[in-house]
Amino acid sequence: MKDELFKKFQQSATEAVSIEQGELAPARVSIYFGPHEIKNIRTKLKLTQQQFSDRFGIPVTTIRHWEQGRRQPERAAMAFYQMLKEKPKAALEAFG
Repeated sequence: MKDELFKKFQQSATEAVSIEQGELAPARVSIYFGPHEIKNIRTKLKLTQQQFSDRFGIPVTTIRHWEQGRRQPERAAMAFYQMLKEKPKAALEAFG
């Protein structure tokens, strides 16, 4: 069993190096936004917490919890923040 486990670790390490060097695409990508980054995205849009809440339909208490690090956004919310970060104008146009 130890040899089998070692081979799995070795294969994982080899794959990690290949991904880092751009030779292999990752099987999945996890997105994480820390509380400060979430607040930075909102402030770059020049929106208060209440304005952000009203515009995107997210309860203001939820936004506060995210920005204070009490809670972590769900996967869909992370994708939304990724869109706001990467293409803010398109995201704002899409949401009116």
